[in-house]
Amino acid sequence: NRPDQILCALPEAMRVLTSPSDTGAVTLALPQDVQAEAYDYPEEFFLKRVWHIPRMRADKAALSRAAEWIRAAKRPMIVAGGGVIYSGACGTLKAFVDQTGIPVGETMAGKGSLRYDHPLNLGAVGVTGTSAANPVAHKADLVIGIGTRYSDFTTASKTAFQDPDVRFININVADFDANKHCALPLLGDAKAVLEDLGEALAGCQTEAAYQANARTLHDAWEAEVDRIYAIRNTPLTSQGEL
Repeated sequence: NRPDQILCALPEAMRVLTSPSDTGAVTLALPQDVQAEAYDYPEEFFLKRVWHIPRMRADKAALSRAAEWIRAAKRPMIVAGGGVIYSGACGTLKAFVDQTGIPVGETMAGKGSLRYDHPLNLGAVGVTGTSAANPVAHKADLVIGIGTRYSDFTTASKTAFQDPDVRFININVADFDANKHCALPLLGDAKAVLEDLGEALAGCQTEAAYQANARTLHDAWEAEVDRIYAIRNTPLTSQGEL
């Protein structure tokens, strides 16, 4: 309601737009009567300014505990959400999976965070989950959520993970989501945190039998997808029948 307020409002709007956790639509409303007023703005306010988006890194103590949990886990699983893609961390996720042998389930927003044909990509998890991801989720003793809000679809309304002693590690830029499921929160950017976690887990790999089972489930699911795709794309005969 005053022209001088834009001196504070405009920088705040850009802060929100470039914040990894707060980012969203921003509106600056200038009523007609305000637009008609004059104000002696400082010249430096109109100078070009570049806004850099930060990559937050997790607390070192929390990162160390997370590494201990992963090393101790027998049936760990990654749940990759849209934050992996927003962070540009797809390549980092692949390197982390190749290094550790931890299978991946995807959320709706996280599809494509790991290529579908990667042998440890088990596809969607939860209500719309696959016959590969859901059995692994059911028995997982450690779930590593990366950039996910753990929606009801992803967790099947908190029924997807059935191990009574299952623990959660959540990598997220949003404090609210990082602490879901009483998790060990790694508050930070997915790419940066995965890089640090990969260094902390040097030499750590899941058991060969566990990886082999995940690959078998992956292959079976891909075969089922190919079978259904072939049925739905079979050309019609001259009689108009399949």
